[in-house]
Amino acid sequence: MTSYQKNGYLLVKKAIKKKLLNEIANDIHNLFKIDLFEIYQNDFNRFLGAANISQYLISVNKLITLPSIVDIVKDLGLKNPVINTRPLLSYSHKNLAKNDMYWKVPAHQDWPSMQGSIDGVTVWIPLVQLDESMGYLEVIPESHLFGALEQKDDTVLSESSFDESKFVPVFRDREDILIFNTFLIHRSGCNNSDKVRLTAHLRYDNADESSFINRNFPHHRVDKRSEGIAHSDLNTKELVNNLFSLPK
Repeated sequence: MTSYQKNGYLLVKKAIKKKLLNEIANDIHNLFKIDLFEIYQNDFNRFLGAANISQYLISVNKLITLPSIVDIVKDLGLKNPVINTRPLLSYSHKNLAKNDMYWKVPAHQDWPSMQGSIDGVTVWIPLVQLDESMGYLEVIPESHLFGALEQKDDTVLSESSFDESKFVPVFRDREDILIFNTFLIHRSGCNNSDKVRLTAHLRYDNADESSFINRNFPHHRVDKRSEGIAHSDLNTKELVNNLFSLPK
């Protein structure tokens, strides 16, 4: 817990059984039927529809209530966790993207798209075995303590908000998960391989967190994503530092 409070992220080894990961991989394969690159090139609308509906597969949604994940989320302080949104799947490869944002997302925080509890978390799960050529998620340790930072647009942080040299890759295997606070600055590693980097992202809020209660439990991804920052007067830096303050 102290390491998570300090750095803003936690790598958990062997958190998911291969049996479930294989079930998810098989269900996704059966959904697309043919090679991902082929369907993307020849029938983009079908690819897009299949990619979207894959987030609602029963096997994929087993992840979000998996005891081995939920128990860790609770241990990190989310005593009353609630699901922020459906599982999000990412099919990362330059040949499956209309622009760079869809395969190597620049530095960002998940907070602007969620705006839930201050202690909200993202759980990043590789659904395939990764190697260095496929790109690992990169994070800036301790950057969650900055609170919400200036954005260049609705997704990407302004370059003045972070130090490029501070990014570190977090290496993990297929059964591992990475949990991080939604204020942590992170970005996609670059997938230079001939394989698709398929990952799942789960997001949780804490229904017991005081600012979340005081803001009437906003559900930003569903309600009003277009309005930007809903509570612009919220001092997120002070709140997150109070929450993650370490014992003296």
